Amino acid sequence: MPDVSLKLKDAQIDFAYSSDLDRAVQTAEEILRFYLQVCLVRVKELREQAKGVYEGKPKEEISNAVERLGLEWYEFRPEGGETLRDTWERVVGWYGELSAKHKTDSILLVSHGGPIACLLAYLHGEPIQKFRKYLPRENTAVSVIELDETGALSKRS
Repeated sequence: MPDVSLKLKDAQIDFAYSSDLDRAVQTAEEILRFYLQVCLVRVKELREQAKGVYEGKPKEEISNAVERLGLEWYEFRPEGGETLRDTWERVVGWYGELSAKHKTDSILLVSHGGPIACLLAYLHGEPIQKFRKYLPRENTAVSVIELDETGALSKRS
């Protein structure tokens, strides 16, 4: 985790938001040790997809259940959990509120692979079916996104 904080220690950060789950909060706090004037806001909207009865189980178990039911993987709702589409709508909806509030600010978002992939796919104008293309390859991956004055991805992102 110290590597990500050092990587971002000279970045411009005006506001910081994190999933309210412990590992994301810990990562955000580590990054913000270089930004004592920035308060961390913990939000449930940046949580990982709730896997319900499959929480902590091998991915193959979910894949087998999806195949048995003949559903698209992003429409599968495990008992006690949410679909990937639910996660997408939660994250993208929250992002709409965030971007309206912070039009010109530099924002740090600390979340989990699923919500980050949803947001990146959305910002690139891709449908949910392209979600996997944007999954971080490793934990504590960093994506720097620059938006133009209209809120669209800048040519440099």
